[in-house]
Amino acid sequence: MRIESQKIDVNPRIKIADDIDIVASDSVFIGEYAYILPGFKVRCRSLYIGRHCYIGAGVEIGGGGCNGPNAHVSIGERSLIAERSFINCAESVTIGEHVAFGYETQVWTHGVWQPVANGFGKMKQEPVKIGNEVWLPSRCQVMAGVEIGDNVVVGMGSLVNKSLPAGCVAVGRPAKIIKENEFPKAITDEDLRAELNNILKIYMAIAEDKGFEPTIIISGDCIIKFAYLAEHIDFNIRTKELMKYNPETRESQPTTYLTVYAEDFRDFLRRWGFAFYGGGFFESIEPKRFQEAQ
Repeated sequence: MRIESQKIDVNPRIKIADDIDIVASDSVFIGEYAYILPGFKVRCRSLYIGRHCYIGAGVEIGGGGCNGPNAHVSIGERSLIAERSFINCAESVTIGEHVAFGYETQVWTHGVWQPVANGFGKMKQEPVKIGNEVWLPSRCQVMAGVEIGDNVVVGMGSLVNKSLPAGCVAVGRPAKIIKENEFPKAITDEDLRAELNNILKIYMAIAEDKGFEPTIIISGDCIIKFAYLAEHIDFNIRTKELMKYNPETRESQPTTYLTVYAEDFRDFLRRWGFAFYGGGFFESIEPKRFQEAQ
């Protein structure tokens, strides 16, 4: 493992692979509960990775111009950069909170190779800014100078070569806006409960495969009540609060401690977009067949 910088601020509560290679001349910050998988390589001036970020295997930050004065990269809290994604930082790249990059998604801050003297066009080197709650699925490409607003969804494999306003859906190569002011939007308790019931059916099959069978119900106000053995946890979907329920006193108190079973359910909800960040690292139980194979 190598982390080289004039200023290093790495929280001790992180999970980080042994073979990472980070060189950032000015500063490096990695927040608590960050999870960084093998093969992470960085060359830039400064690197900021917020708390609860996930950096997949083989992610690279750097490329042409990465030693320039504006080569600063910031990844906001709770964001996910999936495997083999690439961020070029000839200019600054700012990624907001709860942003997700799919596999092999790329960000570029410069373009044009051939000389302008031969009529190939002007060299473009501009920063990229991505807002909060943005989804860039597998193999999207974001080009130099693009700004993406908050709450934007982009279609898989799209080429984003122009800025996108907040709340839109954009698809294609090049990406074109197909819906405006689509997100965020209100959802009724009835529709939310229907969606939760659908995904809970999936989870019960998963839990059975892992060797346990919790009791899970959804209250009228969309609180998921999880019970297994002596543990009773309320997952408040609207407020993202975790409450521990005491059946004897019929009282609930905020909690950050979960057994491995409720923690498995918390991790499942995260993968469906219902993330509860009150605890530490997300963990899940291996299915029985994998446990037996070890």
